Amino acid sequence: MIFLLYLDLGLDFIFNFMNWIIHFFDFIDNNKLIKWEDKTLLAVSGGVDSVAMAHMFFLAGLKFDIAHCNFKLRGDEADEDEIFCRKIAEKYNVSFFSNSFNTSEYSKEKGLSIQTAARELRYKWLEEVRKNHNLSLIATAHHLNDNAETMLFNIARGTGYAGISGIPVKNNHVIRPLMGFQKSEIVDFVNKHKLKYRTDSSNSSNNYSRNKIRNEVIPHLKDINPQAIKHFSGLSTIAQKTENLLMHLLEKEKVIEKKGSEFFIYVKKINNYPERETLLYHLIKDFGFSAKQTKLIKRTVKSQPGKYYESDSYKIIKDRDVFIITPKKENNITEIKIDPWQVYKLDNNLVFKSEIIDYMPDIEISKESNCCSIDYDKLKFPLILRKWEKGDAFHPFGMKGSKKISDFLIDIKMPLHKKEEVMVLESGNDIVWVVNHRPDNRYAIKPTTSKIFSAKIYPA
Repeated sequence: MIFLLYLDLGLDFIFNFMNWIIHFFDFIDNNKLIKWEDKTLLAVSGGVDSVAMAHMFFLAGLKFDIAHCNFKLRGDEADEDEIFCRKIAEKYNVSFFSNSFNTSEYSKEKGLSIQTAARELRYKWLEEVRKNHNLSLIATAHHLNDNAETMLFNIARGTGYAGISGIPVKNNHVIRPLMGFQKSEIVDFVNKHKLKYRTDSSNSSNNYSRNKIRNEVIPHLKDINPQAIKHFSGLSTIAQKTENLLMHLLEKEKVIEKKGSEFFIYVKKINNYPERETLLYHLIKDFGFSAKQTKLIKRTVKSQPGKYYESDSYKIIKDRDVFIITPKKENNITEIKIDPWQVYKLDNNLVFKSEIIDYMPDIEISKESNCCSIDYDKLKFPLILRKWEKGDAFHPFGMKGSKKISDFLIDIKMPLHKKEEVMVLESGNDIVWVVNHRPDNRYAIKPTTSKIFSAKIYPA
């Protein structure tokens, strides 16, 4: 039916039309981007690229909805873009989602550039829309020129394979179906189909580094070689495939293993490879660690356990013969006053609950490590729940005399990265429970006990 609409435009146009659609389908199929039953959320700004993407989806008969982000950076112009995109959705009879962001405020709050702030806000919101409306994928209108700009930008800042790999065609639920086209081809498509689009005035400004690359560097490269954009694409593909091969080999050799939410990198296995720093970088970069940090981390291979480095979301800790990568956890507990019969929701997503029980000779006492039963009458309320500190000591249940908590944690072979999570329950100046591990012997239940203080800590 769509094909018949273009019959009166001539054979030339029909030939080009078929070429575009075949190229579009081939790229989607070769990269396994979309299944026929998928419904995709298209990120449409109103610019020439996203307008072309929406029309290609329509011509190809693919299911889609449209989403638009208003970053409130260009006054009335940004509001007009939103109105324009809503009309595109009406034209194709698809659902339209829009959201406005205070990008400048978010940028200052997070200490980010405007472009990075906009990117974070955009992808986070698009993923929320995708999940809330049961959509399969998110599509952005990045193309081969964007890929070349990204590669040049990364090279200028200093990068490894990840930067040379450019923009991935698919990243989790995000796909980039125009990555088979150059900008000139997209503009040609839009012009021949007489599609209207909006022009972002900020794109002509060289205040942003990427715009300088787009407006000044790439034209010079194309003067040197008109095929420069395609060659960047080829290099990007080689880098991606090389990295995929390397990671496959490393996983096969079990240089890195996942255990629960943590990843273990075995130092002895790293030492079997040449270019250890490069190898280590490939293992940790996806956790947000930089090449500069990798250099410092490599130096800890022969150091004592305990050294650690942090990315935005992870910590990497040297522990004996292994590097442990663990998600950063918020544990902001400083000091909480605990009274009996109360339930406390802790910052690290745990619940602390306690009760008072009459002692009976045949009473069954829980031996679970997350439970504590001690003599109520010996306690001084309120109790204090806090993180353990250097110098803390207690009398471990089942042992004579006192022991520093630091030594106790070594005795039970507590991994280094878990030690900082340990909490204690304090009565007066005494630690009565090393939470989740051992109560204090001085507060143990005896035949003379009349009431039991029973406490439990568990995930919320």
